[in-house]
Amino acid sequence: MAVITSNGTGGGLWSATTTWSGGVLPVLGDSVVIASGDVVEVDGTYNVGDDTATAIQVNGTLKASRTANSELSSRGELVINANGTLDYGKSGDNIPNGVTAKIRLNDSATLVDGKWGLTLDVQGYYYTYGASKTTNTYLTTQATAGTASFDVNDATGWQVGDVLVLATTSAGNTGTQTEELVISTIVGNTITTTTNAVNTHEINGRVGNFTRTVKIEAFNSTYATYQWLKNDSTSIVGSREIQHTEIRYCGDNAYRTKFGGLGFDGAGEKVVNPYISVGNCTLYNAEYYNIDLYNCSFNLTLDDMAIYGTQGNGIYIRQGSVCTFNRLVIYKVTYGVTSAYSHGGVGIVFNDCWFAGCYISLNHSSGQGFIFNNCIWSSSNYCLQFAWGVGFVFNNCTVGYKNGLYDGSVNYAFNITSNALTKPVFYDCYFNYVTAIIINLNLAHNDFILRISNKNVDPSAQEIYAKTGILYRDNVTYKTGVASLRVEPTSSSSSFKNEWQIFAPSGEPVVVSGFLRKDTAYGSSNRPKVTLSGLGITPSSYTMTDVNDTWEQFTVSGTQTTGTDGILTLTAEFQGATSGKAWIDGIVAPPTIAVNSGDFGYWSGGQPAQLIASNFTSADDVWNKLATDVTLTGSMGVLVKDTEQKVDDNQALIIAT
Repeated sequence: MAVITSNGTGGGLWSATTTWSGGVLPVLGDSVVIASGDVVEVDGTYNVGDDTATAIQVNGTLKASRTANSELSSRGELVINANGTLDYGKSGDNIPNGVTAKIRLNDSATLVDGKWGLTLDVQGYYYTYGASKTTNTYLTTQATAGTASFDVNDATGWQVGDVLVLATTSAGNTGTQTEELVISTIVGNTITTTTNAVNTHEINGRVGNFTRTVKIEAFNSTYATYQWLKNDSTSIVGSREIQHTEIRYCGDNAYRTKFGGLGFDGAGEKVVNPYISVGNCTLYNAEYYNIDLYNCSFNLTLDDMAIYGTQGNGIYIRQGSVCTFNRLVIYKVTYGVTSAYSHGGVGIVFNDCWFAGCYISLNHSSGQGFIFNNCIWSSSNYCLQFAWGVGFVFNNCTVGYKNGLYDGSVNYAFNITSNALTKPVFYDCYFNYVTAIIINLNLAHNDFILRISNKNVDPSAQEIYAKTGILYRDNVTYKTGVASLRVEPTSSSSSFKNEWQIFAPSGEPVVVSGFLRKDTAYGSSNRPKVTLSGLGITPSSYTMTDVNDTWEQFTVSGTQTTGTDGILTLTAEFQGATSGKAWIDGIVAPPTIAVNSGDFGYWSGGQPAQLIASNFTSADDVWNKLATDVTLTGSMGVLVKDTEQKVDDNQALIIAT
């Protein structure tokens, strides 16, 4: 056993004795040091290291050959020190097709999960860049069970021998029909594989190419390893570039500080993103998590990533990390994305991502400010599982199959655990082939609210889910207008409450009226009730009489005398049998409520928007105010002025002719 150091005069090929001080090539049992200023190019297959935390230390540059296949196995930790560089391909100088550059980590005389891996110093340089190819695409013809040919949308850069993963497109099977196939021939975008597909995969099903010319993997697939890439305010901008890299059998479950097959440790520093780019990487069969973001407050962006595994999980976001994922596809894991550990993720954005074949696609035990844009969940058991966390927004997403193109259903959209504080809102999202929206509402916190706005992109479909009931926009049973609000209690021991804010000028009487209704199944005890309260007024309540399937008018009122204008609260309470229904409609309250305002666009404060004149502001007063405000861009006054001008111009034209 010896410490073998590079020559200190510039380095050279690993295979050349002149590259090493003393003229001796390192072998298994030797530790290796790449001296500062030296570039050592790996040009063959080598296994070195002394089973210690300093088995390979890089102070200069460890470089993969661009012309010869290379494989470097490390018995012990591979450490990229400050100012040291791992060069396994760069933009404009990548590892090309026909050449494979491989690093094998966690070799040991006694193999143990996560014993050794790769560690990058905060001031080290890390570059891995394989041959460019399309990472994620989709089927344009069916891949039929028992056949070996299908078409994809984009096979750019794909090679014979590449391993493809075809996502399951069957109903809620949590990925049991996801499968791997190997390319035997390619003609344009038509693919033929070495074996027949075992399962049928429908058109639009996701297809990922998981083969890259740069490979980082565990020495033994049974014993997972890790990569831990550290960054803080001293890190050098542009010092990391991770593209078209294949990462396999990483993300161990034993070494609890370093979970990730690709792990980023930001040390909590709020600095400019030091990465040139991270994307088009494939992560395969991690034992625990394929990607781990720890304390990364520098808003790391990851593009076109692909994750698949018969074991393990997808992404772990923890300790206040901030990141953006674009076009991520998770083909199969147990947990797709987990936000946990202290305050979890903060300000996480997912754009155009697809989660297929997960037991739980999104598992949030903590975190805040998650935004999902144009994302899809399919062929999973749970779409979302919430615990602690706030501020989750979903825009134009699909839970279930994509626009009816295939039956990638989801068993349950949401599993809400006992500590849930999250208040997710879904805008213009599809819920197709979902067995149930919520499987569990056994909540410790009564203020949990889940809102679905414009369900299935239908402005007439609105739903609110709470611990004690579900609120629907009802387009069939109503008293006035075109819809009412229907409540279906889910608890016979606690009431479902909904609140509206009522403007209340000081000293002016405020009168609120509307209509209540219940059905026979609702029962006669704990009948629907409304209360006006706040600003020190004596609460004014109305409880519905015991009549069924009949609209009954209510009136509540009060006058606040605080000396300043303020807000009163109108509260409607429903606590009937869990098989019953109740309605509220036709609420009239001061002042004018603008059409198309409120959280849902269609609703204002949770009720159908109406234009209502109060008892102290006339409709004429409202119109006169709008019409006279002719300078504010976008105001009704400007519209009125422009319309009048057009009328005058047209009239002048008629007179002139």
